[in-house]
Amino acid sequence: MSKKNNQAKQHFSYKNDEQELVELCQFIRDAFPGITVEREWCIFYDRNDNYLGFGKTMSEGRITRFRTPDVMIIRDKKLIGCLELDGKVHEEAGFGDTLERNDLYKKLRVPLKVITKSQMSISIFDEAYKKVSELLGVK
Repeated sequence: MSKKNNQAKQHFSYKNDEQELVELCQFIRDAFPGITVEREWCIFYDRNDNYLGFGKTMSEGRITRFRTPDVMIIRDKKLIGCLELDGKVHEEAGFGDTLERNDLYKKLRVPLKVITKSQMSISIFDEAYKKVSELLGVK
């Protein structure tokens, strides 16, 4: 592996929450039958921040911009909203991407719920249940 590729791998290695996301998605599927839950799919948008759709992957020739939220909640083939699981890297100084991410979701009119691990007073599953209930309008 080249030095350049190795540096990129180290730069993005902070996102090591795959197992946690798998378990969280399975919990949400079990708790809310009838919805589809996808992990790290793409939200597509244009240069003017207009929402274009979502999908599992981005085709090679596609020239749109995209985001990959941690969890997507889908009902009847319509994106209901997204969950982002934020760890300590999102709280560190200089990580402005978190604020930009939140602003982009507002512009795209895609509901976003953030679970901030350091601010949880209950389990991640209880927090996720609460956030998904809000997205689905369940009381």
